[in-house]
Amino acid sequence: MEKNRVEVAALAQALSLKQITGDQQALTRWIITPDVNRPGLELAGFALASEKKRVVILGNKELSYIRTLDQATFVQRCETITDGYTPCIIISSKRQCPPLLKKIAEKKNFPIFLSNKKSAILMVDIIGFLEAKLAPWKQIHGCLVNIYGRGVIISGASGIGKSEITLELLRKGHVMVADDAIIVSRIANQLVGKAPEILYGMLEIRGIGIIDCIKMFGAAVVMPESLIDYVVELEAWDQNNPIERVYIAAEQCFSILGVEIPKIVIPVSGGRSLATIIEAAVINVNLKNMGIDVNKEFDKKVIDFIKQKGE
Repeated sequence: MEKNRVEVAALAQALSLKQITGDQQALTRWIITPDVNRPGLELAGFALASEKKRVVILGNKELSYIRTLDQATFVQRCETITDGYTPCIIISSKRQCPPLLKKIAEKKNFPIFLSNKKSAILMVDIIGFLEAKLAPWKQIHGCLVNIYGRGVIISGASGIGKSEITLELLRKGHVMVADDAIIVSRIANQLVGKAPEILYGMLEIRGIGIIDCIKMFGAAVVMPESLIDYVVELEAWDQNNPIERVYIAAEQCFSILGVEIPKIVIPVSGGRSLATIIEAAVINVNLKNMGIDVNKEFDKKVIDFIKQKGE
């Protein structure tokens, strides 16, 4: 599992913040925690439990409290919230920066920004942006295709035909996200997949080589990322080791980054239209999510039929 980090400059650009202290070097400070700090305790002098490494927000309450502090005390408290661990300070609600805080920040080359947004809205925006950028990620082998609005990973041994099936699904009108390598990120409790930048829109077919899907089929056949809802694992057909029927295998799970998603195993053999089978499997999952379980309904019909014959 890999972790990311974000420069203060990226946050400032994404939220359209106005910089009032610090130069370009100050904007290269790293943010590594997807959370914020409202430094009430620190301003009150209790720094033992200070939430370091977080973006600091000063809102109406904090600025009102600051006005009650004498200069010496305020200088001392400012040292805590402008230390080397804190990425930056953002002052919300169209409020101005206290002159003494601005002076201290300029001396340290520490970045302070102004925002027109209220503190609560600003917190949501910051956390949402940082959770997406700092989400843990892992690269896995397989293809990711969006089928009927569902992100489906097609996995299996090398050479089993994942890319060929993906090509067939594209010709059926579905949308590719990644071929061969998938970068999977966990955001909240959901998995999001995308292709490595250099492979975006590319599909490799053995015997042909690299295909540029955008040039061949148009921009609509590729999307930059997708939620991951389902895993289809292709497995070579082995008569000595029969695979369970699809509706039983669907109860399996695939776990990545601590999130479990449904998985089915589909046997690969000559003459089977795997793209069509995968389409049917995805439709079946969509029906289950709507409360329609065809397999259970069929089981009930069989049981009712047996009961009727036994009477």
